[in-house]
Amino acid sequence: MTSNFEIALNKNEFPDYFRGKGEYFTKDPDWGTQLHIRNWQDSSIFLRPLSNSTDILKNAFSLYLSTVELTITDAQDLLENIGCYYYLRTTQPYLSKTGSILSEMSTTTKSEESRK
Repeated sequence: MTSNFEIALNKNEFPDYFRGKGEYFTKDPDWGTQLHIRNWQDSSIFLRPLSNSTDILKNAFSLYLSTVELTITDAQDLLENIGCYYYLRTTQPYLSKTGSILSEMSTTTKSEESRK
């Protein structure tokens, strides 16, 4: 069975995946909104056996971040995704084997800005 994360990888649709848009929408049974943790669990199942899982996740999340705008909806989605990532790091050791991908991306972004 193909996971939604794998579908997003093959279609290069990570912004939609992390926002829970279209086929990547997973309805929260209580609120009817996007249940972000379900998508993160899905990504975890796909990535766990791969030797380059951290690189794939870093690239996927970077692509999503490049599309985030200064809106309330995007801010809510971003906060949910960051929370899910840090929660799953406590249960999925491979996510933290090289440190935090989010802090790595922040460091990379700062060094890129200083070169401008």
